[in-house]
Amino acid sequence: MLRSEGPPDPAAIAELAASYGLEIDFESVPGLLERHGLAPWGPPPD
Repeated sequence: MLRSEGPPDPAAIAELAASYGLEIDFESVPGLLERHGLAPWGPPPD
């Protein structure tokens, strides 16, 4: 699911998470990435 070409499908990820009883707040991801110095799909920025 995450290794395919292009961005991940949020609906597919949410469906998989729900099957494990999890919820994902996709809107929180940009803030978390910035707060922890992470890049969305690769190494941290220089």
